[in-house]
Amino acid sequence: MKVPFTSIHLGDRVRDKVTGFEGIAVSCSEYLTGQVRVVIEGKAGDTGTGDMISVDWQLLELVEKGAVEYSGVPDFEYPFALGDRVVCKLTQSKGVATEFSHFLNGCVNVGITRKPKKGQSDFYHNSWQYFELVEKGVFSLKTEAAPAKKVGSGGPSVRMSRAPVARS
Repeated sequence: MKVPFTSIHLGDRVRDKVTGFEGIAVSCSEYLTGQVRVVIEGKAGDTGTGDMISVDWQLLELVEKGAVEYSGVPDFEYPFALGDRVVCKLTQSKGVATEFSHFLNGCVNVGITRKPKKGQSDFYHNSWQYFELVEKGVFSLKTEAAPAKKVGSGGPSVRMSRAPVARS
């Protein structure tokens, strides 16, 4: 899976330009806000697991192409879009799709934001197969441009005199 806006794919060895942290790109999440974040997993330490950090895509630099094999569908397409209202067929949770996440092992998840009920979070995450479309394009962050303000022409200012102007 290619990380949007970059030439980086899940499974590539990458480095965070700010911290210098290096590891394998193991997941990528796209959000309704337009943000794209990548999780980098470093080498295993004494605990047997590597440290992980999440960074914005702009902070990544490629170190090694294809360091680990990606086992998912390269050009996966969701049956709905971010901003569509969906329902989980398992839990009947309804909400707006606000996150798409791809993982190195091929799993693809959807995050929805929903109106919370008592004792329930406003965010719900599950595998994409469990969601179905309810309504397209319910929410968008795209805005229309504000109407242009009228500005002066740069010519001479308007005459501000009480005296009558002689006309010929």
